[in-house]
Formats: sequence, structure tokens, C-alpha cells
Amino acid sequence: MRDSTEFAKVVDFFINHLRVAALASEHTLRAYSIDFAAFSAFAGDEPVTKRLVRRYLSHLHENKAAIKTILRRLSSLRSLYKFAIGEKLGRANSFEETRHDRLSGISRPSHHGVIL
Repeated sequence: MRDSTEFAKVVDFFINHLRVAALASEHTLRAYSIDFAAFSAFAGDEPVTKRLVRRYLSHLHENKAAIKTILRRLSSLRSLYKFAIGEKLGRANSFEETRHDRLSGISRPSHHGVIL
């Protein structure tokens, strides 16, 4: 997605889809909204790229976000981008190649100190 305006439009469309078509609970909708708002605040008007996603994950890690929070936010964003691509609202999934490993609930940092 190219900018924050485009991101916000896709988020609104996705949340509406979850509410109407998927019949998601209010709790689920609120959790997604929180995750998207946090990412949007971090990204600003910067286009979403793999590098931005990695910086965001690093930012969460550096700010002592719980591993479950990091994994949930990544999952939320992946779901959004999968939806956007399926609806032809986005061109590339910046989250597709972003990995995370689980070992007893702990993500392992890469050799650069960035959670992948």
C-alpha cells in the first residue's frame, strides 16, 4: 500500500468485511483495529515494504512488547494483506516472507537483532 490514506481505506473495507461477511465478534474487530492503528501510527505516510515491516517488528521487540502481542499484530497484518490481495486492493504482500519462529512461546531474533 502506498500511503496512510490507502492503508486506512483498506482497513475500513476489511473491518466491514469481517463485521458483515465473516460475522466477527466485537472483541475480534476491536483487536484488529488496535493492531492496525498501532502499525499505522508507526508507519506514518511511509509505503508498506518488507523493510518497514521488519523495522516495525524490531520496534515492538525493542519496546518490550510481549511475544504474543508481536505475533498477533503480525498475524493481523498478514490477514489484512491477504484480504487486500484477494480483493485486488493491494499489489504485494509485504508480510508474506516475514517469518517468526516459536520455541516454547519465544521468538528467536535474527543475527541482526530483528525478530523475523
